[in-house]
Amino acid sequence: MGKGKERTGLSVRERIMLHIYSSLRRSGGRTDVESLTQTGIAEALNITRGHAAIELERGADKSVFHSRKVKMKSGRREVTVYLLTPGGLDLARRLAEGAASDRMIEEAVANPSRHSPESVFRELGDDKLTLLCALRIGGPLDARFTAGYGRVPFAVHEDGKVRLSDVASAAVDRLLSSGDRMKLALSLLADHSLYTGNSAGRLSYLVASGRLPEAERHIRFHSEEIQASDPAEVEAALLEMAALGGDDGEFRLLLARTLLQLKRPGEALKCLAGDNSSVEWRLTALTARSEVEGPVVDRRALAVLKEQASTDRERSLLLRLSSLTALGSGEEERAEREVVRAAKVAARAGDVSELRLNYALLSRIERARGEYMEAARVESKLEGLTGSRRGASD
Repeated sequence: MGKGKERTGLSVRERIMLHIYSSLRRSGGRTDVESLTQTGIAEALNITRGHAAIELERGADKSVFHSRKVKMKSGRREVTVYLLTPGGLDLARRLAEGAASDRMIEEAVANPSRHSPESVFRELGDDKLTLLCALRIGGPLDARFTAGYGRVPFAVHEDGKVRLSDVASAAVDRLLSSGDRMKLALSLLADHSLYTGNSAGRLSYLVASGRLPEAERHIRFHSEEIQASDPAEVEAALLEMAALGGDDGEFRLLLARTLLQLKRPGEALKCLAGDNSSVEWRLTALTARSEVEGPVVDRRALAVLKEQASTDRERSLLLRLSSLTALGSGEEERAEREVVRAAKVAARAGDVSELRLNYALLSRIERARGEYMEAARVESKLEGLTGSRRGASD
């Protein structure tokens, strides 16, 4: 069973085939044994003689069984024994190999050290091998990751999580040396990330598995959730995506906002070079310029943007720009009022990335005012916000 089509159960006819096959092997091919009689078959399988007779007759019609009169070694009487046709013998041999495969898999589930991982892998299907590779790359994962796969050798369940057994790590690493297997595992992790709501993880795995069109759609429809994830993880995925050719407007805006969260406004400003009609784009570019060059006061442009702003994110951006301008002018109390307003807007909208950026600025303002205890309290909030998102995506 090289492809590992593990069986979940055998029919009565298949059990009879296996019984006859194993009886002949035990007897060295002799047919004058009680276990090959109708009674012997029924007793061995714990079924009625009538049931055995029906299955033997049906199997004979399918050219699986045939019968023969033989003189038993225990006496002179002749009895009918049941044997396998050449076709039935071939089927039985394959069933026996499958049964041995199933037994090895079950033993490996119960005791991962019982058999070498390589020998067990030869009996597993591609789906389970891919799952084990995914556990090696991304584990431990939510225990629901293995739902629908049945009992999987070397998948260890602990505290609601599932991980790869250490016994199989080296063998799975060898499986992952195949680029195709690696891509399949990454693709499986991308789909699991969708199920668990891990937006940054889904982006990372989509890019790594070469599913760039889906990565672009994910950015288009889930940008806010991605920005609420760990910025370092998001940046790594975006840079890999850029290396593979992803570089449209939505991509650049997402990267710029990620870089702002990582306190690298100069790089964010470079991402936003060129014209874009989006209000969020222009406000983000002004924010980055204000961080790099000091407060950028273009009252006409700000007035236009204020008229055009229609979303909570845009309103939060406007208020943070106002706060940055006030801070640059030494008006620390006004700067604090504006950024607190911005934080309230972001909190009401559930916009985590805006809330982080507002808290980061509020912390700077409190330190500029000499309010170090208050700054520490804000920084604790900021850390808690980042930590909670990381925990939610595990």
